[in-house]
Amino acid sequence: MENNSISPYCFVLITILLCFQMHSKADAHTPYMEIPVGVILDMGSWVGKSVFSCINIVVSEFYALNTHYKTRIVLHHRDTHGEPRHALSAALDLLEKSKVQALLGSQSIAEAKLLAVLGEQAEIPILSLSPIPYSNTHPYFIQITQDETTQVKAIASMASSFGWKDAIVIFEDTEDGREMATYITTSLQEKSISITYMTPISTSSSNEVLREELHKLRIMQTKLFILHTSHPLAFHLLKNAKYLGMMDAGPSQTQIEMEEGISCDEHEDISTYAIAACDGIMVLAMAIEKTQSVLRLNVTDSTPWLLKRRNHVMEHEDISTFESDVKNLI
Repeated sequence: MENNSISPYCFVLITILLCFQMHSKADAHTPYMEIPVGVILDMGSWVGKSVFSCINIVVSEFYALNTHYKTRIVLHHRDTHGEPRHALSAALDLLEKSKVQALLGSQSIAEAKLLAVLGEQAEIPILSLSPIPYSNTHPYFIQITQDETTQVKAIASMASSFGWKDAIVIFEDTEDGREMATYITTSLQEKSISITYMTPISTSSSNEVLREELHKLRIMQTKLFILHTSHPLAFHLLKNAKYLGMMDAGPSQTQIEMEEGISCDEHEDISTYAIAACDGIMVLAMAIEKTQSVLRLNVTDSTPWLLKRRNHVMEHEDISTFESDVKNLI
């Protein structure tokens, strides 16, 4: 999850699309050529809302700083509702009605498989947000997020350096989750670390179900847990682990491997750094170089970016925890 001064989603989006500007025609009523771009996200998810917010902010910021550009990216968004078939239907709709020249989306590997083929047939770039690489055989399919599988070797090395010999892997019961669990298992075994137990967790699990599963893990001899899930599920699970007293045994008990940081406090603060306050957890965190562009994002609450962010948060109260964390935008 290496990040630059502009979101990798947006930076790559802008860079690639400007290469296609010769295919756009200037509208008679506008002084610039419009480049229609489709954004296909699960707008009911925290990630979908955050990414869409960041894309809007960065595109707006980009043109505010580059007013001389004769092109404008115009975003056309659709909600997938977390369903791969809806993502494909939305993509076809955007191609037919909005004549988009690129599509940004495919949050899951299932969506990636469908959109990769569509991109090749339509001959337009598909900018994928899937954390797991799908295929390098589709020339129009471009992964613009960091490959999450690269984290796995670091986790295995960390566990090995502490002398741990066995581990329990907890993962989200989705196609992406099962795929990542396979990578985690392979990397740990390469370090001679045994997998004593693997448990898939459904996103719809109730507190009772989670506590029953956690109690089962608690009485096992293995005390190293490697967790890979989405924000909401991880928070839900950690809160129940804390309820059962599983977070009080010290840092050698639990290791968390996440795409983003989460908190186990009582305020459901899903932030990048709050997880460090949790007892019994070790964090594998990304490093962000403190460039001038990065520092500019957090200088003062009066900066244009933060004002735009605050306006977005007011419009979406359910993601009020969307912090001024450069990781989301960068």
